[in-house]
Amino acid sequence: NMKGKFEKKKWDPASKTLMSHISKEPLENVIIFCQQAMKDKKVPLENVWYFLSLKHFENNQLGMAKKYINQAIAIESKTQISFETNSLKNKILFALDQEKANGEKLLPKEFNFASKELGSSLKGKNLKEGLELCYKSMEEGNVPMECVWFFMARTYNEQGQHEMALEFINKAIKIEQKVKLSFDFNALRNKILFDLDKK
Repeated sequence: NMKGKFEKKKWDPASKTLMSHISKEPLENVIIFCQQAMKDKKVPLENVWYFLSLKHFENNQLGMAKKYINQAIAIESKTQISFETNSLKNKILFALDQEKANGEKLLPKEFNFASKELGSSLKGKNLKEGLELCYKSMEEGNVPMECVWFFMARTYNEQGQHEMALEFINKAIKIEQKVKLSFDFNALRNKILFDLDKK
């Protein structure tokens, strides 16, 4: 039983502060914040490596993500590897495997005009309004089915319903994979899996 081996991180105040600073930042800012944190020496180094890994993973820079998570593990393994670090490592390895299986880097989704319209009309909508817009576009038939599922997954996930989100992104990917899995669909699935883990 692996569960006994990994314990949830007990985030210290400095790590929590850094985490909230970088949550919405683009990668280049995250790198600057993390370098600063290393200089200040308040955030445990393994947490800085973890955050760097996480942010590179979210930006699909899997090679760098793997390098940083291994640095976090090297430190943690002296005492106790945390659940979070182990979980992120598994996600990175899984994503690398998928990239290998696809034989190339995943490309951004080319959303058609109707899909882009739906995507932007969903901004700031609550769950009920968001789902209504998705069903309406289904009836109108201009948005490909897998894109409707994608936006429903994103809407559910933003509203904290991660299980429902996972169901819909899997539906979307099932259709999309018949042709070619896109970066956007794969990235949303990774994000949903990540949010499910955090619960």
